[in-house]
Amino acid sequence: MSELIFLLVGLIVGLAAGGAGAFWASRRARRALRQGGRAGELSPHEHLWGDWEVHQEADVWGSHPEHPVAFDVTQKRHCQICGYTEFHTERF
Repeated sequence: MSELIFLLVGLIVGLAAGGAGAFWASRRARRALRQGGRAGELSPHEHLWGDWEVHQEADVWGSHPEHPVAFDVTQKRHCQICGYTEFHTERF
């Protein structure tokens, strides 16, 4: 019986916290729109990419256990403005 009470209390507290968070976020978005801004959007920009760096190297094994049939190289680069990371994989 006490487990059911704890479950119901937890459910009620969770719903109340979720509702309060949604209400707070909607008020904040409305206030940003009234002030002429956009709600939750970043301004568009051209990515300022850094150099490609090796992220991961891996052998690709075929049916013969001693000889790899290919070699995968995954590289990454970061945007210096927003921090977005782009990955690129090549198979040799």
